[in-house]
Amino acid sequence: PNVGDAWSVAAAAASALFILRLEAVAPLHDPAPLNLASMLTVSILSLGWALVSDPNGLQNPADLLPASPQAWEAALYLGLVTTALTSFLQTIGQRTIKAENAAIIYALDPVYAAGFSYLLLGEQLGPLGFAGGGLLVAAAVGSQLW
Repeated sequence: PNVGDAWSVAAAAASALFILRLEAVAPLHDPAPLNLASMLTVSILSLGWALVSDPNGLQNPADLLPASPQAWEAALYLGLVTTALTSFLQTIGQRTIKAENAAIIYALDPVYAAGFSYLLLGEQLGPLGFAGGGLLVAAAVGSQLW
């Protein structure tokens, strides 16, 4: 056990709490403003964390901006597609899907990533990768059976 393990457990707990809270509030609110409030909260808290963890790192705010057109494209894609859009879709989905089922979908994320990596990038999994993916799928199926 090390500090990284503790952060992993903390991240899993935070994710679980978010999924549970979203199940409760998503049916009560319009997804767009709810998602906007969530994204703004995370952005402000992240900025606060950055200031606390490295108070000298923000002396020149221009250093925080992407340095090239490719970096801008990557930053916009990560911010808009993989963060804002997916959070918005999660908010819509959790209006009707129970938290337990949503958690299973998210737990299978590494399996989806491996599949898309194979299809889009031609990456291959080794025996341990297949074993890990099999354990995730078995756990997801088992959680629905028992």
